Amino acid sequence: MTTEQRIKDRNIGIIGMARSGIAAAVLAESIGGKPFVSDSKSADLLATEIERLNTAGIPYEFDGHSERLLASDYLVVSPGVPLTIPILKEAREKGIPVFSEIEFASWCCKGKIIAITGSNGKTTTTTLIGEIFATAGFDTYVCGNIGFPFAEIVSKIPEKGIAIVEVSNFQLETISDFKPDAALILNLTPDHLDRHGSFENYIKAKLRITENQDQSDYLVLNFDDKVTSEQKIESNADIHYFSTGTNAKADTTVLEESLFYRGEKIIDTA
Repeated sequence: MTTEQRIKDRNIGIIGMARSGIAAAVLAESIGGKPFVSDSKSADLLATEIERLNTAGIPYEFDGHSERLLASDYLVVSPGVPLTIPILKEAREKGIPVFSEIEFASWCCKGKIIAITGSNGKTTTTTLIGEIFATAGFDTYVCGNIGFPFAEIVSKIPEKGIAIVEVSNFQLETISDFKPDAALILNLTPDHLDRHGSFENYIKAKLRITENQDQSDYLVLNFDDKVTSEQKIESNADIHYFSTGTNAKADTTVLEESLFYRGEKIIDTA
């Protein structure tokens, strides 16, 4: 199914009037979709967002989620919205698909996608990777949980461009076809257990970043992290491990202030 077929003339319910929700609505409207934005907050707390939607001519509601959402072909949910709210439960019971904003935006991405997740260090790593690609002369777009929502910037990314996307576990919970060309899992430590219920469920959410990858894609893992080094991670991607130490089992290591890849010196780090 093409991007146009997925969006044009579709009734798209968007839950959450935060920046990513507004971005998804504007993106949907620009492709010929029929977005409807819903938020549980009152109008006085959404003045800026309402102004943007009025300017774009996109319908919306506030003070709660009505059954109008249940007439949607699918729903796009902002990352801060709990998946346990009643309207999402009703939607699932009716068989209405629920997608995250990064899933929705990825349908529209013409360039390559590098997705970074983990418990700690995501923003720093995303920023550094963006700087590396930009300095190397690539048309680079840093987005996601850092700076611009993916949906806000995706229409600007050309076929030879690269999206460097910081991705949270909340966003990964509701992906379907999201398929980064390269995925990085930096580390995994107990976090957001109030949402996931257990560390095991949190790990499962994070590992979804690689579930659609194939042999043409790359998965980069931290050999120094207990979970990513010891747990058997199911992935069809080409897996590479890095270590900040000298572990011989890692593909990329640091030795005597130099970076090595599979035993070959790449660059001095000092």
